[in-house]
Amino acid sequence: MQTAFLSLGTNLGDRLANMNAMLGSCEKLFVDKVRHSPLYETDPVGTSAEHMPYLNRIIAGEFDGIVADLLACCQSIEISLGRQQSEKGKVLPRQADIDILLFGNEIISDEILTVPHPAILGRRFCIEGIAAIDADIIHPIYLKTFRQLFTEMSQEIKRQKIFIVD
Repeated sequence: MQTAFLSLGTNLGDRLANMNAMLGSCEKLFVDKVRHSPLYETDPVGTSAEHMPYLNRIIAGEFDGIVADLLACCQSIEISLGRQQSEKGKVLPRQADIDILLFGNEIISDEILTVPHPAILGRRFCIEGIAAIDADIIHPIYLKTFRQLFTEMSQEIKRQKIFIVD
């Protein structure tokens, strides 16, 4: 079993309903009680300015399987909630976006998946969300806790607007 951290995001349609549907579906993937960050509203990062703000939440739980199984489950949930496939390199607004941020201490880089997720340290809500769940979890590449990564955030990352919704 591995502790998996997932990022849930939505910026289309009824965002709160989409988030609750993702959370409910993802909770079924884990063998124990799922821990989660506050619900955040965030400005889009790395997309065009016309994107609506996102609702984001980080969740963590124990997954009894391999990372490929978790990825397949996450993609299935996204599709069931109306996720449209985008062209490679193009980010579309989406009803459901689930990213695997961390999977235990594993480091994976192949044509299908990169773990730790390469955007963790570029998204304030990821750093804050993981730290809210377990500030002492260690990033397997940088070998720093998320408490340290939170305090060392660059000014550019700190300027990203995030608001706690709940």
